[in-house]
Amino acid sequence: MTTILGDKLNQAFEAKNNDVETFLWKGSRKIVDGERIQSSMKMVDMTEEELRKAYKHCESMLYSNNYENPGRRVLLEQIEDQRTRCNAELFLIWLLYPGEGSTRQGIVRTSFFNMLNQQITAQAEQFAKENAEKGEGETNVSAIAETLFKEWTLNDIMNSDEDSFTMFASLPLYIVREACLSALGKCIRKHITLTFITELGLWFTRSELLELNKKDENGRLVDRIKQVAELLNIKLRDPKNPEDRKGLVLKIDDRKGLTLKEFSAMLTFRKDKYDKRYNDLTKVQLETLRDKVLLHLENKVRWQASEWEKRIKQIKAVADYNGYKLSD
Repeated sequence: MTTILGDKLNQAFEAKNNDVETFLWKGSRKIVDGERIQSSMKMVDMTEEELRKAYKHCESMLYSNNYENPGRRVLLEQIEDQRTRCNAELFLIWLLYPGEGSTRQGIVRTSFFNMLNQQITAQAEQFAKENAEKGEGETNVSAIAETLFKEWTLNDIMNSDEDSFTMFASLPLYIVREACLSALGKCIRKHITLTFITELGLWFTRSELLELNKKDENGRLVDRIKQVAELLNIKLRDPKNPEDRKGLVLKIDDRKGLTLKEFSAMLTFRKDKYDKRYNDLTKVQLETLRDKVLLHLENKVRWQASEWEKRIKQIKAVADYNGYKLSD
């Protein structure tokens, strides 16, 4: 009985999702008389030219290479690349500073770069020799070495019994090589906005809760958000003044919240005058970006991409329904 009811509900839901009469196209938001409004119209009522423009807009929102406003799919690739580069820099920090209980010696990036080149060159020479003997395949050592750098990961050249190494095992060697040369480039911040960082909220560690114990004149604990604002010199938005857009909104969030240490590191990251190179970022900044901020941003952008892809699917369905062509 439950299965039958579930099937009927799924069928009804599917029918609604495929009903072109329900598809709406929403226009851009505009400020009218101090209020933000957004117009909408049924897609089936749009002309062929309007539908084409809507389709091109969706494609642009997904695949545009515009620097200031990249498409969502393009931005997802950028975010993935940023996480990889943060991880590469963190690997070199891990390499230099063995953890407690580790028996290995710390290695500076230049030394690891030389070891990496030697190992890859030796492997390339072996492959070149084998290919020459078989009379097939690449025999140029330099070309083979470059191929290995592009296709191999740290896991292909390193053995480590430390659990912490698993975080770095899948790093591409060409990225590690760039990190060794301090050539990972700048960490672009334009899509990691201060608003997005504050939207993640705060979730204090036990030691931070003990630190944020300021009392008022009556001996009562001062609101910890206000304590954070004072500590980090943040202007909070006045909840009683709807016109106040300059202050920040801070909140407690037990799901996505950053620790006070992480939040402070991200504030510094955003307030720096220029984008910094990856090797100039602190360990806390790199870890917070890799493990939290960029992950949450990826989830948000992935959802945005799915919405634009949904619109494209709807536009195509309406075009078929009306007999329109979306391109010449």
